[in-house]
Amino acid sequence: MKRLDLLIIKEIVGPWLFGVALFGTLLFAGTYLQKVADFVAKGVPPDLIAGFAFLLIPAILVQTFAMSMLLASLLAFGRLSSDSEIVAIRAAGVSLFRIIAPVSVFAILVAAVAFVTNETIVPMAAKRSARLLDDIARKLDGASFKDTNYPLMKDGKLQGMMVAKDFVPSLGIMRGVTVIGYKETGPPEEIGNPSAYLYASEMEFDAGRLKDVKAWDGSGWRIRGRAEITRADGNDVIKLDEGAWPPDMPQINVGIGDL
Repeated sequence: MKRLDLLIIKEIVGPWLFGVALFGTLLFAGTYLQKVADFVAKGVPPDLIAGFAFLLIPAILVQTFAMSMLLASLLAFGRLSSDSEIVAIRAAGVSLFRIIAPVSVFAILVAAVAFVTNETIVPMAAKRSARLLDDIARKLDGASFKDTNYPLMKDGKLQGMMVAKDFVPSLGIMRGVTVIGYKETGPPEEIGNPSAYLYASEMEFDAGRLKDVKAWDGSGWRIRGRAEITRADGNDVIKLDEGAWPPDMPQINVGIGDL
């Protein structure tokens, strides 16, 4: 009987490990491979990428245990049946229930390991991977700014254009911002021409400001630091206090996700 148990366990363990590796690779590739590839393309250090991938492994492997057990059982008993070993075992007087006994014990052990891993290791790994992902995102945002531009519309009409030299989405900050206002009144040949230029060294987004229409006129962006308005003819330059938004300039009425 011990030889029979050992024979069946040997037939189960190999396919089960193969199934864990196969299904784990497929789940990782389908869920996280694109994100890891983005990190590599953006120059994230290899040790951070390896640490992030390693912390994802427990949650992925736990999901593969049951599928791998089914695959291992099918492959193991398929092999035993094709070689007529099941017939030989039955001819020796061993019942089907006794044949599947070692498989049942192995399945119970796999279920216990999966339960313990899912309740202890997976939560800790998930928290650490989330913190590591935040660190990577902050480093990427801090190391690689991107410029952005956006047309400022109101009631279907173009009021102005916003251009920012540096845009950090995670921090809600734009640097080197220029807002161009276009003329809406005057001679027909002048309508649509620039009326004034607003330059701000830095702007910060605050979604709560969008609700404060009186103070911020519906704009979620506020000026930080130095800012000034220059009329298109160059005859007038107005210095602005921090946070104040000039009423005659078009509002940056878009959120971070729109830029």
